[in-house]
Amino acid sequence: MPEDVFVAQLDCRHFIGEKPCKYKRLCKDCPHYDPMGTRILIIKLAAVGDVMRTTSLLPSLQKAHSRLHVTWITDKSAYELLLASPGIDRLMSYNLENLQQLLSEEFDLCICLDKEPRATALVQKITAKEKKGFGLSQWGTPMPLNPEAAYAYRLGLDDDLKFHKNQLTYQEIIHGALDLPGPMEAYSFKPTGPAQSYADEFFSARGLNPDKTIGLNTGAGPIFAHKAWLPERFAALADWIRDQLGLTPLLLGGPVERELNQGIAAMCQGPVADSRGKHDLVQFAALVGRLRMMVTSDSVAMHLALAQKVPSLVLFGSTCPQEIQLNGPGRLLRAGLDCQPCYKRTCDLSEHCMAAISLDMVKKAVRDILAELDS
Repeated sequence: MPEDVFVAQLDCRHFIGEKPCKYKRLCKDCPHYDPMGTRILIIKLAAVGDVMRTTSLLPSLQKAHSRLHVTWITDKSAYELLLASPGIDRLMSYNLENLQQLLSEEFDLCICLDKEPRATALVQKITAKEKKGFGLSQWGTPMPLNPEAAYAYRLGLDDDLKFHKNQLTYQEIIHGALDLPGPMEAYSFKPTGPAQSYADEFFSARGLNPDKTIGLNTGAGPIFAHKAWLPERFAALADWIRDQLGLTPLLLGGPVERELNQGIAAMCQGPVADSRGKHDLVQFAALVGRLRMMVTSDSVAMHLALAQKVPSLVLFGSTCPQEIQLNGPGRLLRAGLDCQPCYKRTCDLSEHCMAAISLDMVKKAVRDILAELDS
């Protein structure tokens, strides 16, 4: 058999190998041949909100490389959200089978933006011409892989730098760590068609007008102390939104917040809509994307709102507002206590940072955002 009977373009982004590609052609003289170019592996496993805002790198990487192919490996919890992100050519869940495959491949650039051992250990084993971000030292501790990543590395070690001196957003920090030039684009997200249909049916079934609905995201996750606002104040805010603004308050949250939101609804003096936490994360994102505006803490819901340009009032307690970049009208609100931020997992203060955010402060900020939207 002549050697030139069959040619396989193994570097074509359409090539599968075990079955025909979508063009149903053999590789030789194929007009659809599209070489991958610069092969980049991004390792960003957790947390979901950080994974979402890390997608701001994708447009910058596209600008920096005339032709590229991006593989992104992440945790299952963030996988569905990244499926809708443009600029990712191959999305992989973190599991044994995919790790085995990645360790057999070669990349031009490997980027790791997690400091946890499973991520930093992986980047050390990946075959790549260049590695940036964070890796694992011989002593089992995280370390910066390139000089530009030193600032982002130090932020995790120096509370004074992170809490008080740093004024860079997360997006600016990671762009600096990778030495990627600006201008940076805001991260974005568009829910899938089925999720959009779910949101349509949700609002229609309850007779809710999205343009007159303000979402109240009541949860904030269990890791840090005092990231969520007080339930009784959410109830009072819901009553004020309904009675004074003539708008509909919608309690938002997942299964974890179901009981919390039932308690808030019971404290309200009138009717309040409740999402009841029976949706998946992408469906929840679609609900958020419909809102007139949202009141939330520093949470996944905040990132879902910002990625969809939903005007947001974000209440900050123990975490850093300066690392958050709004994507349109909105406000970042904190009480300004001397101990803020702290990133503590527990706090025994009775007058803690979230308790110091008064109902009147939130009402004023909501009015200011609505006025900006109406101007």
